[in-house]
Amino acid sequence: MLPLWSGYGSRAFRTGSVSFSPTRVSDGRLEYLGAGEREALALAIELDAMILADDRDARVAAVVCGVRLAGTLRVLESAAAGGLVGLEDAFEKLRATSFRAAPKLYAEVLERAAAKHKGRST
Repeated sequence: MLPLWSGYGSRAFRTGSVSFSPTRVSDGRLEYLGAGEREALALAIELDAMILADDRDARVAAVVCGVRLAGTLRVLESAAAGGLVGLEDAFEKLRATSFRAAPKLYAEVLERAAAKHKGRST
């Protein structure tokens, strides 16, 4: 049984649980992925869930399998839109880690967030 959670951080709360028996992703095109990535894809397929992936190979595999995906920057963008984090501050902290993304991606997310914020305030 895996717990299901809703919310974010200290605002998260348990909403139930789900049984999971891994269905192996046996597609030969995915053999290059690690076991954890294959299992995450299997779980996402079984639950019709989104997967969080930043690794290029895992993202391509998610597309091949028809799994919806988001990356760390998108998750932070959503959290900022909900008022849970400051996007620029979150990006600054993220850049101080081993996480790597093209500067263009950071700029695109900041531009989208600014445009959404401007649209709400007019």
